[in-house]
Formats: sequence, structure tokens, C-alpha cells
Amino acid sequence: MALAALALVAACALAVAGYLAHARAGQARRLASLESELRRLADARPRPPAPEAQERGDLETRAVSGEADADFLAALGHDIRTPLNGVLGMTGL
Repeated sequence: MALAALALVAACALAVAGYLAHARAGQARRLASLESELRRLADARPRPPAPEAQERGDLETRAVSGEADADFLAALGHDIRTPLNGVLGMTGL
């Protein structure tokens, strides 16, 4: 009887070991699937611009901003000078 009980315990231990091995294999497959999905998502996300490209963009923005400032000041100067020249011309008459 003790031998039969020992055989039953051994059979149960083998069954549990087989189940655990099967479960680990499933976990390994799931982990591999999640890792590949993570790599795919990481490759698909937009990358920030390189520092050199960012600096170039900053320089271009500054250049455009400087041109806009120069155009504004030129227009303002013209808008002030034109009536002022008229007033000065009328006073000289």
C-alpha cells in the first residue's frame, strides 16, 4: 500500500511539473509577443528632431522674426515720416 501511495505521489508530482512547464512555455510565448509589440510601438512613435535640426529651426525662426521686425519698423517709420514731412512742408510755406 505504501508503494502505491508513493507511486501516486510521484505521478501527481510529474503531472504538476508538466503543468508548470506548459504554463512557463505559455508565459514565455506571451512575453515574446509583448516584447515584439513594444518594439513595434517604439519604432512607430515619432522621434524628436536631432539637436542640430532643432538649432537650424531656431535660427530660421529667428531670421523670419528678424525680417518681420525690420518690415514692421520700416512701415512704421514710413507712416510717421510721411505726415511729418507734410506738416514740416506746410510750416515752411
